Amino acid sequence: MSLFGLKTEHDDLLKFIVKKAESVTSPFNLRQLCREFKTKNGSGRSAKQLADRIGRYRERIHELPDVDNVTKVKMMFAVKAPVDGEFLELMKKSAEVEVDERNRILKYRSFDGRVLLAIEDRYIEENKEFIKLLREESKTANSPINLSALCQKFKELWKSNTAKSVFLEKIIKYRQKIPEMKELDLDEKARMLFALSAPIDPDFLKKLQWESYVEVDHLNRIVKYQSEKGLKLCGIHFFQDETFKAAVDKKTKKTIKKK
Repeated sequence: MSLFGLKTEHDDLLKFIVKKAESVTSPFNLRQLCREFKTKNGSGRSAKQLADRIGRYRERIHELPDVDNVTKVKMMFAVKAPVDGEFLELMKKSAEVEVDERNRILKYRSFDGRVLLAIEDRYIEENKEFIKLLREESKTANSPINLSALCQKFKELWKSNTAKSVFLEKIIKYRQKIPEMKELDLDEKARMLFALSAPIDPDFLKKLQWESYVEVDHLNRIVKYQSEKGLKLCGIHFFQDETFKAAVDKKTKKTIKKK
């Protein structure tokens, strides 16, 4: 049962997670989990090193050959692992499943009623309200939104302990889905992508340019847009702060790694 790339200590860590996940009721604090592992196993590695290794390999939990699917689900929930698309479809055949914008499990309830996993209701509600805010703000915006300020405002309104970088990652994930949103027409998609300072995929840019006049900046973000239906957009995108840049860099690295 190898996942972490090395035998002995890292396999011991994996077995430790499997055991802890059997009775999971809420996601683990990885640093705390790793400190507990160090205490029990006498590991010479720091809790941070162990937590970083879990973070790098948790997206491969579904590949474990000697672990049943229910245990895999519990492990993914416990370590906040993004669920592989094919495995998610498999999960939905035997359970009610709700995931967030990064495909992490928010709720899992098996149809036989034996397994119930759920993030706190407040977190689920917070996530839904943030996505709702993004949608409302971007659908009516006439200029690019200061995304960093928007996240900070939401944190203050909700008195949220969630890091601003997490909300910024949600924005990055959300805006990537906009071109595929069937309920929106091209003008609505263009406005939302413009408002959220989204880099435009070359293929989708061609689609926009087929029906409208479009100018983009050096990052492929819309700076000028005029459609035959009369929608006009024009604006310079905000320089985002270091928190946003870090979130973008993190997301980019993950995308490159998957390719």
